[in-house]
Amino acid sequence: GGDGLIGLVGSSGSSGSSEYSGSSGGLQMPAASSPASTRGRQTPMSSSRDIRLICLDMDGTLLDPSSSVLESSIEALKLAMERDIRVMLATGKARPAAMAAMEKAGLVGDEMVVGLNTPGIFLQGLQVYGRGGGALQSG
Repeated sequence: GGDGLIGLVGSSGSSGSSEYSGSSGGLQMPAASSPASTRGRQTPMSSSRDIRLICLDMDGTLLDPSSSVLESSIEALKLAMERDIRVMLATGKARPAAMAAMEKAGLVGDEMVVGLNTPGIFLQGLQVYGRGGGALQSG
C-alpha cells in the first residue's frame, strides 16, 4: 500500500487514525465534522462539499489480500461518488488489473472509479491518464 486516501485515510499499514481505516484495511468515509489525521497532526475536516477529488491506492487500502475490493471500501467509494466527489486511483497496478479488481465491485465505467475514459495514475506513475482517459505520461 501507499498513503491511501491522502488527508483522510491511510493504508492499513500506515499511522492513519483507525476511525478512517478499518481494522481489516479498507476505506471508510469520515463524517463531515470529524477530525482527520494528516501526517500525525490533527486538522479539522472540511465539509464534504469542499472535497472535490480523492486519490487512493489500491493494495492495502481498497483491496483485501486476494485483490478483492473490501465491502467497506465499496460503500465509502459509492458514498463519495453520491456526494459528487471524484475518485481517482494512484496505484502500482496496470490499468487493466485495476479495472479487473474494481469491476467485481461494479466500480468500472466513465463515471466510476476507473475506466478507459477516467483519469488515474498506474504502474507507480509510469502511466498517467488525465481527463477523458487520455495519456499524459506513458513510459
